[in-house]
Amino acid sequence: MHAALEMQWSWIQAMNGLRSELLESLNNQDLSVTPGGSKPALGELLVSMGDLTRAYTSSFHDFLLEWDQEPSEGGISTSVETLQLWFSQLDSELESTLTELTDESILRQIERPGGGAMPVDMHLQVYNQALFIYFGKFVVYLNAISRPMPPSLAEYIG
Repeated sequence: MHAALEMQWSWIQAMNGLRSELLESLNNQDLSVTPGGSKPALGELLVSMGDLTRAYTSSFHDFLLEWDQEPSEGGISTSVETLQLWFSQLDSELESTLTELTDESILRQIERPGGGAMPVDMHLQVYNQALFIYFGKFVVYLNAISRPMPPSLAEYIG
């Protein structure tokens, strides 16, 4: 991986570890929980996080961030085991895509919706911040089901 991305990648790996610990603490029944109103079920929120990863992975390849990708296949949101396997695949795809970036490509700008653009390293930082936002949402869901937070999630998110 390019040296300019290594520090951010270590944070992404930490986020992946938090997500793995979260998934290990859940059962399939937990995935149907919603904090109320029109909020999605926890499993659907996890799929949304995975779709975010898919969009960012594509953007590091195409240098264009697009939100209107095909939605993920149905059924992912109802099985912890399926989510774990899917996230493992997504993590590998993201790492592979980032590893393929060259000295030349690392200097390119990634076009973002709305006409803005940012350098690859900053774009990876924004992705990492988006993951933090998801973890904040997960804390709300865990509180809604009176589930204790996994230790790392409690330490990093609160």
